[in-house]
Amino acid sequence: MAIPPLTSSGAQDDLLTEQAVEWCVRLQDESCSDQDRAAFQAWLQADPSHEREYRAVHDLWGLARDLPAAPAPLA
Repeated sequence: MAIPPLTSSGAQDDLLTEQAVEWCVRLQDESCSDQDRAAFQAWLQADPSHEREYRAVHDLWGLARDLPAAPAPLA
């Protein structure tokens, strides 16, 4: 199976996913400020793709959080 070359739209998609992940992490942090939340809202409203990507990342984050803990390695 051939791997398609990374296109500029692929790089943009990667950047968007990275930004969405960063927002998920930042919003979960106890030090997240009102200013951070306002910046997040501005980012969401800047482009419809931002909200779609954030929701996808947030949903995946929630699924991962619900996974059982990994068993301890055998000695």
